[in-house]
Amino acid sequence: MMTSPIDYLTNVVESKVKTATAAASVTALVLAFLQYYVFKGALPGWVEGAVSFAATGVITYVVGWFTKHTPRTTPGVPPTP
Repeated sequence: MMTSPIDYLTNVVESKVKTATAAASVTALVLAFLQYYVFKGALPGWVEGAVSFAATGVITYVVGWFTKHTPRTTPGVPPTP
């Protein structure tokens, strides 16, 4: 049975990469929330810089650190106990 490209990508990309990417993607949502609800229009540059640093640097690192590693298997080689 043939697998779809989506299934292939979800099996190839490690869980650490997936969670770190999702965490970094939150940056745009946080900036939009701050601009619309907190600052009511113009978002100061220092806020954008701080949020971008926090989301892409700190949050991505922390999420990647706590996510369980995806085990790699080599075809034809039995896994070590």
